[in-house]
Amino acid sequence: MTLAEIQLLDAGSWFSSTFISESVPTMSEAINACLAHNIVPLVEHKAGAASDYHDEFAALGITSDQFRVISFDWNFLDALDALNPDYRLGALGGGAITQSVIDNLKSKGVDFLDWSDSNIDQDAVDLVHANGMELHVYTVNNADRMQALIDYKVDGITTDNPAMLRSLLP
Repeated sequence: MTLAEIQLLDAGSWFSSTFISESVPTMSEAINACLAHNIVPLVEHKAGAASDYHDEFAALGITSDQFRVISFDWNFLDALDALNPDYRLGALGGGAITQSVIDNLKSKGVDFLDWSDSNIDQDAVDLVHANGMELHVYTVNNADRMQALIDYKVDGITTDNPAMLRSLLP
């Protein structure tokens, strides 16, 4: 679809009648809306070349400390790091977090891990932090699990229920 066709779509009615006729924002619109509210945008790479993302960030006139990029494609992160080593890059992944995994990710310019909830325990958090990196966890919708992750001192939690998470934070 073209951008014009996408912008004709209704992106809000599925959520609530309050949002009927809400259009699909462009990446630029979404990033600028976040920045206007002092929110650090987290851009997830779904497709496309690192050079295209790099060019778009440059066209937006934003600095590397104003946003973060995450991807399951660690080679994409490596390529983006080669274009600008100041980008804040997060590796999406899952499974056991080992020193070998961390060393591999660091060699690709990765600054933080954004990991599936299933293998996160205190040892994993401690290992990531001992390597000077942040650990974010996705997607957690259970209050007890959220509390355990908060107690482990993870650096971020992705959830479909932000109100629940907010209620658990000090």
